[in-house]
Amino acid sequence: MDIGKYLNMKLGTFFIMRAQKYNITASTLIQIYRDLKRVFDEGKLVIIGGRAVNILCSKDYRYTNDLDIVAATNLSFEEINRKLWENNFVADDYGKVLHGHPTKYIHKLSGVKVDLYILYNGEERAKWPVSGIPKEDIINSAKEVEIKKMHVKVVDPVLLVLMKYNAGRQNDYVDIAKIITHVYHDDFGAFEKEARPIIEGYLKESEKNEQDINNAIKNTIEVLSVIYKEYGNISDISDLVLAKRN
Repeated sequence: MDIGKYLNMKLGTFFIMRAQKYNITASTLIQIYRDLKRVFDEGKLVIIGGRAVNILCSKDYRYTNDLDIVAATNLSFEEINRKLWENNFVADDYGKVLHGHPTKYIHKLSGVKVDLYILYNGEERAKWPVSGIPKEDIINSAKEVEIKKMHVKVVDPVLLVLMKYNAGRQNDYVDIAKIITHVYHDDFGAFEKEARPIIEGYLKESEKNEQDINNAIKNTIEVLSVIYKEYGNISDISDLVLAKRN
């Protein structure tokens, strides 16, 4: 398949959308993160998703109206739910329930929706990954950044790219190009150097033979390269729609 043609076909599937702006301030993020730190173990609270993209690409924000978090705990679900309530979080009654547990909460002070992906004590490494990436890996490889004099943890950029690749939506492709552009300074080779051994490691866990692993690595890198080139000049999904319209 011609990957470039396929991506261009996907570009044409969007309806015209009203331009939207980034709407979670740094102060709000810090307030939510501080409340979550009172619930979860220190150092085991990692920002993923669109807000992670905005942190890694600090001068190229994109619209996001929620916060995605991976966290680890030794507490039970009941204890976590009680502590969340005590620290300004309420379960979203209309949110998703994953493996018997709600994952969507609302921060009562800000009204921001928070998606929580919790790694419970004793959970198997490969069980219930987030966009194909084990929660354990997201926590163990997280990067520490400073926002308004507060240290927060954000997902490793390569893992974030792979999560976006696995999700495969239009805004995910825009985010992939944005991360490679800003974090790796428009150097796809630098990104590939970091990404290749990580991709290989996950493929080896799948027990594929060596030839299949090498083919899969080549294909993944090739697709990511095309995504980077095709979406590199689009700042957000509204720009993507307007570019296609024009």
